[in-house]
Amino acid sequence: MNNITYEGNGRKIAYISGAITNNHDYLEQFILAEDYLESSGFVVLNPAVLPEGMAHSKYLTINDAMISVCDEVFLIPGWEDSTGVAHEIKTAKSLGIPLHELPKRVFGRGDV
Repeated sequence: MNNITYEGNGRKIAYISGAITNNHDYLEQFILAEDYLESSGFVVLNPAVLPEGMAHSKYLTINDAMISVCDEVFLIPGWEDSTGVAHEIKTAKSLGIPLHELPKRVFGRGDV
């Protein structure tokens, strides 16, 4: 029998936050962020894998629940104009969850 627990085996839980609406590259960006965070030892919650077709407010409710169980939130560069990310930042701050911007090099953009 498998000894995996659902407590993360001591690993921290990371939530990825980034612009999705009107961002044609969002899926690639979220996958790169997920790979980077997993290789850094995190259990990763990736909202980009949610099914398409729901109202924006439904996604925010689901994302709030994911944020509520994470240890840290990581922002994908280019998030600044996203109302969804602004909401997620507000949620994380209200819960005292640390926020970090992912390095641009993760996305092949260099750290400028």
